[in-house]
Amino acid sequence: MTAETFDYDPYDPAVKNDPQWYMAQAREKCPVHHHTLSVSHAHMINASPLVKRPVSEFWSAMRYADVVEMLQNPQIYSSRQGPGPERLEAPDGIGMLNYADEPHHSRQRRIVQKAFTPRIIATMTEQIQRTADALIDGFVDRGRTDLMGSYSHHLPTSVISDLLGAPPEDRKLF
Repeated sequence: MTAETFDYDPYDPAVKNDPQWYMAQAREKCPVHHHTLSVSHAHMINASPLVKRPVSEFWSAMRYADVVEMLQNPQIYSSRQGPGPERLEAPDGIGMLNYADEPHHSRQRRIVQKAFTPRIIATMTEQIQRTADALIDGFVDRGRTDLMGSYSHHLPTSVISDLLGAPPEDRKLF
């Protein structure tokens, strides 16, 4: 099967229901995958005021070694437009942490890591555990969930907003 015939649509519900199978197929058959967005997905993405230019396609790297190569070569593979198809434009033109290339990423990381020392994290362990438990309690009865949407996005957002003293009702703004 060639890249042109590999049937992989990251927005397809079948992919969401069995992502491991699709990712394994993609790694084997099309490790760097080109995806053309549907008109509705392109419209949804392009409606954001942060999108720098209209988007109709994106590429996905499926193998660990390829991702490492991309992350370690910002001269070729810039992070400045973000990790997804949105091609977001940072208001400062530099980006923040994962959206920033060197030398800005290292400088920002040095500043932020001071808030995440083992001593500080130790004082937050119980609160982090309570937050993790509450998130899991919110979906465990359903029997399945999209971990990114229900957990992986919310836990660090909650921890960081707690660190900054932001009220829980403002977390969605992060």
